[in-house]
Amino acid sequence: FLLFLLFPFLRALSGDRAALESAYRDIFAARKNQCGQCLWNDAALIIGKITEAEFLSQPEKSRVVSRLHLVKAMRFDLDGDKARARELYSKWQALKYHEKSDEVVIKEFVVWRLAELK
Repeated sequence: FLLFLLFPFLRALSGDRAALESAYRDIFAARKNQCGQCLWNDAALIIGKITEAEFLSQPEKSRVVSRLHLVKAMRFDLDGDKARARELYSKWQALKYHEKSDEVVIKEFVVWRLAELK
């Protein structure tokens, strides 16, 4: 998540959308089957390459709802839709511990984005 999805996303938030598109093209070209296709599906939903239904039909179902909330939030965040991004980051944050990633980086990212989107 951190290297392949988050770093390019942060660059896009700072105005370098080309960095995100380049990094995600690499995921689409060479990493579809890594991590149970999670990286591919997460990146694809963030940039609108797939629909929510396609995302939910991916083979890796582990924490798929929490990942859906997170990557949709990131998509709305990129598009400048602060209200929808905040709503979805909040939904991710409200999930129970076992329903979402326990990665500290993701938790802190969500806390930061919620504070930034006030």
